[in-house]
Amino acid sequence: IGTMTRQTDWRLIREDGTEFPDEAHPSIQALNTGDIVRDVVAGIWNRERHEYCWVSISAVPLIRPGQSRPWQAFVTMLDITPAKQFELALRLSEQKLQMLHDQTEQLSLAAAEMISMGNKERIFQKISNAIVDYSDYQRVIISLFKEEFPYRDIVGFAGISAERVDRLRHIEFSKDWYDGVFDQGIRIGQFSYYIPHTLKHILNQEATYFGEGPVPDNADAWHPEDNLFVRMNDENGAFIGVISVDDSKSGEIPSALTIRPLEIFSSLISQIIILKREQEKREKAETQLSQAMKMESIGTLAGGIAHDFNNILGIIIGNTELGLDEVRQDHPMHENLTEIRDASLRAADIVKQLLSFSRTTEQTLGPVDIVPVIRDTLNFMRSSIPSTVDIKHRITSSQAVIMADPIQINRILMNLCINAFQAMPDGKGRIDVGVDTVQLSRYHAASFEEISPGPHVQITVEDTGDGIAPDILDRIFDPYFTTKGVGKGSGMGLSVVVGIVKAHRGCIWVESTPGEGSRFFICMPMVFSPPARLPDKDGARPDPGRERILFVDDDRSISDMYEKLLSKMGYHVTVFNDPFQALALFRSAPGQFDLLITDMTMPGMTGDELAKAVMGYANGFQVIICTGHSERIDEGTALELGIAALVTKPVGREEMGATIRRVLDRSGGNTGSHDI
Repeated sequence: IGTMTRQTDWRLIREDGTEFPDEAHPSIQALNTGDIVRDVVAGIWNRERHEYCWVSISAVPLIRPGQSRPWQAFVTMLDITPAKQFELALRLSEQKLQMLHDQTEQLSLAAAEMISMGNKERIFQKISNAIVDYSDYQRVIISLFKEEFPYRDIVGFAGISAERVDRLRHIEFSKDWYDGVFDQGIRIGQFSYYIPHTLKHILNQEATYFGEGPVPDNADAWHPEDNLFVRMNDENGAFIGVISVDDSKSGEIPSALTIRPLEIFSSLISQIIILKREQEKREKAETQLSQAMKMESIGTLAGGIAHDFNNILGIIIGNTELGLDEVRQDHPMHENLTEIRDASLRAADIVKQLLSFSRTTEQTLGPVDIVPVIRDTLNFMRSSIPSTVDIKHRITSSQAVIMADPIQINRILMNLCINAFQAMPDGKGRIDVGVDTVQLSRYHAASFEEISPGPHVQITVEDTGDGIAPDILDRIFDPYFTTKGVGKGSGMGLSVVVGIVKAHRGCIWVESTPGEGSRFFICMPMVFSPPARLPDKDGARPDPGRERILFVDDDRSISDMYEKLLSKMGYHVTVFNDPFQALALFRSAPGQFDLLITDMTMPGMTGDELAKAVMGYANGFQVIICTGHSERIDEGTALELGIAALVTKPVGREEMGATIRRVLDRSGGNTGSHDI
């Protein structure tokens, strides 16, 4: 470098940039200490190149024989400038890596906080602020796309005024518009697209914001009208939203380094959306489970109520019929007693409807004439909906047979009628229910899944309620969608209807005019098989009997009432309120009885247990179980046990007499045949 080491313009520096004093020079240290000094790094200013040269200095003291102190030092200097420049570059790289590490750490902390948030608005606002804090960009807008106008939802923004964002919210900005941006923009990183001001013509000028700063002198610097878009995808790779930024802090055009935080946040938003979707699915599943458990609880409660209520109704009906036997038909009291009996029978039907509505077991579809089913359901709804709502039916067919479960048809009609009533302003209006046979065309059938053209039964439920707004008409069948206030509806009614209709291979659609009302149409394929025969409600009085009956019921009022009824029919009746006493008598003389009629729910011994014990002593002995309601036994289990008949309280005289006569006549005295 053309100078001596002692000259002041050497400008010797240490690695950290501080001055290197003379006394620290390896040659001086070697002379002063007598020790070898190795590999001391120093920078020497090169006046021609205006930069430091870096050298590694070593010094070896030279000592003459017989002396203890060195008289001179042998100094070497190795030029390490290339290595030092590489080291400096490496250090800069390490600093950048550390910066990225710190940045990633901050992003991770922000992400963890965001994921734990429940409020989506707070999540996206937090992300917007984090982008401005941890990236090279000072302004950001986060948009998610949707199907309806204006086709994007600005969910977060930072570094831009709320007034400007509000203006952008009302500008149509479809997802398809970005096809040109992604095709013509400069791709940087994995899914970031840089649109320099020279390409800004491909942008939607009205729906895009631009910076307003000074234009840079350097053509490679960030221009105020440059834009950067980072695409967001769902788990299937579908485009769901975009992060748009501008106003670079560094003034540099985007690079893989500067867009890295944006792509991290893009992935974070996508993961949050996926997470929230899964969370919503889980919450829906939990709600459905809760709803199912609630229905199960209602069913259990309804079963308990039904048992006690049916016993009470049985006492009322039985004693009313006994009273009718004692009063002439022209007596004024005869009409009153008849009204009591008929009202009690209607109450029994309501109990059966409630049990049917709460039942959740799978049903088998069979040919059913839905005309009487609909009439019965409307009669039941008449007792549930206030009389301020007029309920009419228009049934054009005497018979409309479909493959169905009558319980589910009942549910469809109940849900639609309840919805119609709840849509009535001030609880006043009209509900019209129609049943028609229609020929579904191939064109119409093509509009629905798994529907074939041909003859169908069409159920129409029309109301004079408030109607349905056009913008939500296509959402009313979605699970949990409701326009009712908190606590006034679960949003499950119409989705349940859709599920039942589809299970019956049918279709449903709706027409509505706001302020005038709605009309629901349900079409189900017609079948030409004969429908299952429904039991007669009013049968003829059975022939009188002479057989001996053992009657067991823990309710004394019921046993006393049936003792009188059966005795009037000519039977010899022995009554017990304790099943153990009845069994003891039967064991002592099994041949003295022709038939056992027993209640199902009794303390200490249930009816099926009593039946097993009796039939164990007398093989083929005929047993009728009479129950208010029981989850323990149904017709199938009764048949397996060898029970001759299972009847549900309240049982009128005609039904009980007909059942007894049928069982005894079929038994042929003691054939062991059974009738369920």
